[in-house]
Amino acid sequence: MAGSTISRLVAASVTLGSGAYPSPLTITATGTIAPVAGGSPGATALVARVSAGYVLNQGSVVGGAATLGGLGLYLLSGSLTN
Repeated sequence: MAGSTISRLVAASVTLGSGAYPSPLTITATGTIAPVAGGSPGATALVARVSAGYVLNQGSVVGGAATLGGLGLYLLSGSLTN
């Protein structure tokens, strides 16, 4: 099954099911999603735009501070298994 893998630092939001990140998504032990949007720590790290998706997370998904609106994961619809 085709999918995507993150094995390094991605300093931007990742959208599952779109562009370079189709489901299933594997984040390896050396992979991190930690977005910095214009210097603001309020960015959402992983946005899921799929009716059903799968993430195997062996690394880190880091959202900004909750007081600044940053989320680790935002699920728009459907379900996600992590």
